Amino acid sequence: MSGPLEGVRVIDLGRVASAPFGALILGDLGAEVIKIEDVNGSFDRRIGQPSRNGVEAFFINTNRGKKSIALDLRSPEGREAALTLIADSDAVVANFRPGVLTAMGLDYEAIHARNPRVVVAEITGFGESGPYRDMPAFDPVIQGLAGMIALQRPAAGGPPDVIHNMIVDKITSLFAANAISAALYARERTGLGQRLEIPMLDSAVYFLWPEGMADQTFVGDFEAGRMGVKTLRLTEVADGFVVYMAIALKQRLGLLDAVNRSDLRTDPRFATQSEMIKRENLDALETIVREEALKFPKEDFIKRMNDAGVPCGPVLETSQVVRNEHVEQVGLLRQWTHPVGGEVRSPRPPVRFSDTPADPTLELRPLGGDGPDLLRGSGYSEERIAELIEAGVLNPGESR
Repeated sequence: MSGPLEGVRVIDLGRVASAPFGALILGDLGAEVIKIEDVNGSFDRRIGQPSRNGVEAFFINTNRGKKSIALDLRSPEGREAALTLIADSDAVVANFRPGVLTAMGLDYEAIHARNPRVVVAEITGFGESGPYRDMPAFDPVIQGLAGMIALQRPAAGGPPDVIHNMIVDKITSLFAANAISAALYARERTGLGQRLEIPMLDSAVYFLWPEGMADQTFVGDFEAGRMGVKTLRLTEVADGFVVYMAIALKQRLGLLDAVNRSDLRTDPRFATQSEMIKRENLDALETIVREEALKFPKEDFIKRMNDAGVPCGPVLETSQVVRNEHVEQVGLLRQWTHPVGGEVRSPRPPVRFSDTPADPTLELRPLGGDGPDLLRGSGYSEERIAELIEAGVLNPGESR
């Protein structure tokens, strides 16, 4: 393990996606991440397909590289063990409803009393106040409230659609990892940790705002129009689908060249930017491109578009992504072996550091497999560890 966060220890109390994925990002940057689960394992180990030999892909993809300790946090002994580990750590990340950490005895005040230097990141759905404070927060619910689903309405009309991905959870994970890193940097100056509140709704709206909420940026009267990103199109060709984006006038005129309709370059609807950005003219241009595109095979159409200066690419199935020539040539995916799940793939971290390169640990530790060693490292005696195992407070799992 190496990377810019080498030497940092993170405690992951999270479940499902937002906190665990945020912790995984920190781990990929070099931090030692310790996942604390219930003695029987968290339910996200069994969240659903795809799986092999009882090992689920989703759990691998949000928890690889972490050490595992399984504790009964409902017991005083389990909470004390968790606090002992936190006392030797730099950051804690969790994603529970407001009040849950307090009920567990692991709220910020309790943690800060044991370790004033620790950074505690608490991910919630809606924050600590407001009418939605205690409302269950799941990704598609936040998508709807943030305006994301409404933006998935087809240009030709019809109902909107949910984004079929845990996009809000992962957006929040990125904000959490960024905020924890920033708070650790601040600690270098102040010597103290702090509490970070990271609501999913706030994260989604912030992420969406630059172009998705452009029509809500000005308060009062403003000049209405279509944001350039809305000119991205999913278009059918003779043997599949492609996606393209044309914002500048040069790109939009390039569309006409690509589909052999250069004769329309002088059409008053398309000749100037002021005319081109009118909704009816953009729709007319899309109709022309859509009709003409059906005459071309995919590879030919993509080349014609790119040659005309129009960003364009194929719409790949997930099975095609992992075999894409660029993905393979640059080594974006790494293959490793899970002792039960067999051969698996994981993406490398997307950021390349020139002086502190990250080399993530490609493994998934068994439930509780690091528990005894971690407690020994925190000063627990062999006798005390045996007592915790006997009482059902600690699941020793499978050791290395």
